Amino acid sequence: MRYYNIVISDPTTAMPVKTYSSLQANGQNNPGALTVELDIPLYAMASPMGAAYIKLWGIGLADISQGSNLNGKNIQVSAGMSKGLPLANPAQAGLILEGTIFQAYGNWQGENQSLDIVCYPYSGTINGTANLVLNWKAGIQLGTAITSTLTTAFPQYKSTVNISPNLVLSHDEPGFYGTLVQFAQYVKQVSQAIVGGTYSGVSMLVKNNQIIVYDGTTTAAPKQLNFVDMIGQPTWIAPQTINVRCVLRGDISVGDYIKLPQGSVTITTQASQPQARDRSAQQGVFQVMSVRHIGNSRQPDANSWVTSIEAVIPA
Repeated sequence: MRYYNIVISDPTTAMPVKTYSSLQANGQNNPGALTVELDIPLYAMASPMGAAYIKLWGIGLADISQGSNLNGKNIQVSAGMSKGLPLANPAQAGLILEGTIFQAYGNWQGENQSLDIVCYPYSGTINGTANLVLNWKAGIQLGTAITSTLTTAFPQYKSTVNISPNLVLSHDEPGFYGTLVQFAQYVKQVSQAIVGGTYSGVSMLVKNNQIIVYDGTTTAAPKQLNFVDMIGQPTWIAPQTINVRCVLRGDISVGDYIKLPQGSVTITTQASQPQARDRSAQQGVFQVMSVRHIGNSRQPDANSWVTSIEAVIPA
């Protein structure tokens, strides 16, 4: 069954304010759960793609009348599939958004009551500037300087830095940045200038209580996609860039490597035309550049609960 879990908490006390879930307290699927619509992009901080959007249908009047009280609160959204359907894989469910609510507002039209939430990954804002102070000394690796900066500015997050050791300057490079987006844009620009060529630069991503810093020079083991996970076939959308749609899942992030299924599969339905669709149209290993989670928890067609992945052939 389609799974979601939305937790809204107070940023000062970290205590939950509201919780909406497709599961009951005993872990069983809740047939009376609220209908949820999701549009959540996941991207590198240096090239933001806009806000995440969540809509809760059938919510109570008490909640929608005080929707603005949720502005500035923390929000965590987990989604994927829970047990129930034959091909559902609960292990692929996970956290797909962790951030701050920018705007929440209720709507009441006829018999329909809903709560709309617009939110961003937390990175420091104009009203709450992050303490991002870079103290990059001559001869020190950029990875070391980034780790020190992020640990000081965001002690609540774990910093995972895997970048080239060749990113070194011959002079001191101090700086201050008000948001993680500003810092990520600087780091990407300066790293590209140091290496040059086709080097893509250093990117940053916030997910699962981590700030992940990567540049593609450290290759991790690719995550295998199964043929039954994909919605349709992978499609070329630009030179060396493909789009893959899967059943909504939270275990694939920007910067990960994915491996498309190889060989043919056995399709058992009588009218499945296996000669036309018994294997992936593209194969091999790709690096994920952006992820977008799109869903409606009650819309019956397969395209209404998906993760859309853009990936490139790794350099």
